[in-house]
Amino acid sequence: MRHTKGILANKRFILSPHQKYITSNIFGWVGRHEDTGQVVRRFTKFYRENGRKEGKTAWLAAVCNYMLFGDGEDGAEVYSFATKMDQARIVFDVSRSMCRKYIKDYPILSNKLKVITNNIAYLPNESKYEPLPAGSDKQDGLNAHGGFGDEVHEYNDRDQLDVIETGMGSRIQPILGMITTAGFNIYGPCYKIRSDNIKVLKGINEDERTCSFIYTIDEGDDWQDEDVWVKPNPNIGITPYWDYMRAQCRKAINEGKEAEYQFRTKNINQWMTSGSTWVSDEDWMKSSTGPIDIERLKGRLCCIGMDLSTNKDLTSLKALFPPTEDDPNYRVLCKFFCPEDNIPERSKSDKVNYDVWAEDGYIVATPGRVVNYDYLLDTLKEWKQLFNIKRLDYDPSFAYQLVDQIERIGIKTFVFGQNTRDMNPPIQEIERLIMKKELDHGRHPILRWNVANVMLFTDSNGKVKFDKRKVVDRIDGIVALAMAMGGWLSEAAPRQSVYETEDLFPIFAK
Repeated sequence: MRHTKGILANKRFILSPHQKYITSNIFGWVGRHEDTGQVVRRFTKFYRENGRKEGKTAWLAAVCNYMLFGDGEDGAEVYSFATKMDQARIVFDVSRSMCRKYIKDYPILSNKLKVITNNIAYLPNESKYEPLPAGSDKQDGLNAHGGFGDEVHEYNDRDQLDVIETGMGSRIQPILGMITTAGFNIYGPCYKIRSDNIKVLKGINEDERTCSFIYTIDEGDDWQDEDVWVKPNPNIGITPYWDYMRAQCRKAINEGKEAEYQFRTKNINQWMTSGSTWVSDEDWMKSSTGPIDIERLKGRLCCIGMDLSTNKDLTSLKALFPPTEDDPNYRVLCKFFCPEDNIPERSKSDKVNYDVWAEDGYIVATPGRVVNYDYLLDTLKEWKQLFNIKRLDYDPSFAYQLVDQIERIGIKTFVFGQNTRDMNPPIQEIERLIMKKELDHGRHPILRWNVANVMLFTDSNGKVKFDKRKVVDRIDGIVALAMAMGGWLSEAAPRQSVYETEDLFPIFAK
């Protein structure tokens, strides 16, 4: 193959050391097939993640061509796939250009290798290679020998990956390959794949058929330190150039958080949430070390926030446990409820893994298409037995039907306004506690997602509330936590007369 673009255009594709390492691992390990006894490749899947402009696309384009006419597979079907045709064509178009240059180098191939707009065909073994967008009619009946996804962090769900993989069942040594840079959606399918692969790389889980390469800086590294840039960019100096990286870093330093997060995500290959969020994901995660130990909370005082759902939102309960003499930190216990029948649809529309969260116990999946509030009441009854519940605060929009039943359990209920006057104190207090690392939220993945979605509205007096008009994704959990915090602040504050807290206005009457 020859390179197709830039300063290397038309030069032979000579693998760099790290490209040799990746390629030899994927294609070099072999063993006996369990059923046929044939010698085949060990790995049928790979995941490669590193910084932008590092040569992933050209390398993958060459791999696709090899799978088409260099692998010895009769009737091979090779696909470069992505969410949209434009993205799927990026790798395919590089492959197509490589093939045209290949034919010029070896004219004898002109009658064997046919290159057209959306298809490359190798006639001697009746093989084909095509770009494939999500939702294409061609996905039905695939018999893929090679399927290769580009920028997998953009995928909303696993559907396309699953279609490609399940279509490989009749091939003896197929490969499903995924390449990507880091992204902002740490709740989507790509981050889940990444997390699973890390567990394999660390020896926590076993998967003998998947090969993973994740290039990023280590925890504790300074992203501004040039010495660590080689970790996410092993080809640095060739692609990307040092002056490009330095220019991008200066921009990140000078232009604020959004530019910083872009640089760290795309050039340093760190998965992050958007820089425009209320509390950064880094600060949020540093405030907690792991799951909440319920045994330590038994008998402790708590305040509860309740945010009930419409047909699209999650129903959320948050129990907030204030500090004690033996425990200086606030603790948060989470419960989320979602109709079971809506989980597949919501996973796609919200681009997060509701199904995985339900399987892992982070969501209580209630039967049907609407939330069954009996499950919420059962949770409150259980908490009433375990904890000293001081009060429950709720958004009145959807809660009137439940208030009487909650009161009958023996829990006092209070309406909590969604305005800046009521919301400003708890929002400010939560932010203060997070920055001091004094709010242990158990690293609950759904609450973490909610926090990443928060946008704030500030009124003319500088007071804030959650801006639900601008929010694209769910914030139900953090709204419930704010109401729980607001309830506790009301209990903890000294009681004052209205004449001490409000201005007096004289009224003159005849």
